[in-house]
Amino acid sequence: MNIIGIDVGGTNTDAAFIQHGRVVGMAKVPTNHEELIESTEQALNEIMAYCPDSQPAQLHLSTTLSTNAIIEGNGAPAAVLAMPGPGVNLTGLDLGFPFFPVGGYIDHRGREVAALNEDEVLAAARWARSAGAEALAIAGKFSHRNPVHEQQAWAIVDASGLGFSNLTLGHRLSGRANFPRRMVTAYLNSRVAGLQTHFCHMIENLLGTGRYRALQEVLILKADGGTMFLSESCLRPVETILSGPAASIMGAQALSKHTKKNAVIIDIGGTTTDIAVIVAGEPLYQRRGADIAGYRTLVPALLTRSIGLGGDSEIHVEVREGD
Repeated sequence: MNIIGIDVGGTNTDAAFIQHGRVVGMAKVPTNHEELIESTEQALNEIMAYCPDSQPAQLHLSTTLSTNAIIEGNGAPAAVLAMPGPGVNLTGLDLGFPFFPVGGYIDHRGREVAALNEDEVLAAARWARSAGAEALAIAGKFSHRNPVHEQQAWAIVDASGLGFSNLTLGHRLSGRANFPRRMVTAYLNSRVAGLQTHFCHMIENLLGTGRYRALQEVLILKADGGTMFLSESCLRPVETILSGPAASIMGAQALSKHTKKNAVIIDIGGTTTDIAVIVAGEPLYQRRGADIAGYRTLVPALLTRSIGLGGDSEIHVEVREGD
């Protein structure tokens, strides 16, 4: 299988053509942050010169779209409709986003202890909408054991006509425990879903022109180094965060001859420098989930540290009197 890889970075968009496991062609173009599809198309056109017309290929995309939106505070204004049950003080968690708690309770074994109140859910959703939320996340404390309340709340809000651009259910993003992290993950997913959907539609429209018949499948890189289908990334765009550092790790592993040894991987990009550690040939993973811009999520991710200093960073020397 031929593979075309495109990494939409903060400074440049890089492309590579891999045939029979070997890199046979590369391309680099400046990233257009105003029109990501423009630089993506330019890189794709350059790299397609290496792809024989008669041979199918996969397109693997790594994009900083969701990552940058979260770090820069962009995306749709969002809020969380939360079902914490007894014993949880959400106001003391300093989550960094608006939330609207409602009653109803699923216990730790997945049993319904208190039913959801439809009027209360509608009131909370209207309150969130009036507070400026354009997207809404719905998260229950033990929804990973039984998602029925999240599903019921989704049906109520969806039928309300309030016009939320996206409704994200927490249990669809992670089956792991940790209610605060599930709330954060659902919130971020709802916030960036519109941006990712727009990007996916642009990619689909681009490939639908007939100029790229060889491209039979499009995959998006995830934070854990795996991939997901383009359509799946519209439903779970939060999983694409930190995919840039993940791409560096996977690439270094693929190119290294020292497959069973310890190593430090340093990727000096135009915007950031990303650092990761390999132990006995295997990358380390974030134990609880990815952390980004102060948000602690349940997104599976490789363990990396990013420093805001890259090849295009401006360094200023301040000279003080007496120095």
